[in-house]
Amino acid sequence: MGDPAGSEHSPRFSSQRHRDTQAPSPRQAGDIFNDIAKYSTSLDKLGIYYDNPNAVPVEKRRFAVGAIVDEIKDRKLIKQVEKNNYKIFKLPEFDRSVNTTCPFKNILSIFIAVMKVPYRLGDYIQAKKIDAHLFLEIYKRPLIHFVVPLSDFDAYNVPEINNE
Repeated sequence: MGDPAGSEHSPRFSSQRHRDTQAPSPRQAGDIFNDIAKYSTSLDKLGIYYDNPNAVPVEKRRFAVGAIVDEIKDRKLIKQVEKNNYKIFKLPEFDRSVNTTCPFKNILSIFIAVMKVPYRLGDYIQAKKIDAHLFLEIYKRPLIHFVVPLSDFDAYNVPEINNE
């Protein structure tokens, strides 16, 4: 799968891992998604989840949430989000991945998709004994892209993850 963001320029990811020193929770990911929507409802959103939910307790799971921005077209927006503790991070394109999509019509689409797809992809990865380390959700209407990169894992680590 190529770049689902479909940017004609280098895709950048504006991310904020979590706002405080407590361990992040899935609810915090949703809160950050909502915060990003305040800057622009038209931005494609992205979540990167670093830990296996079957092996890591909720309170210890690491994630980054952000928006896909274009470094040329979105210069003003980038400056605005950087002032509010968001970081800009360049993501690689996927050269190999396990992926699927689901319809993205409304908020209900998100709840249905996140309750089913990650577990189904996880079962598939386990059954095929695939070496996979992280999980991405890309919200680009009219689809939600679920992507599990199969190479270059460290390239998806936001700086805060590398510092742990």
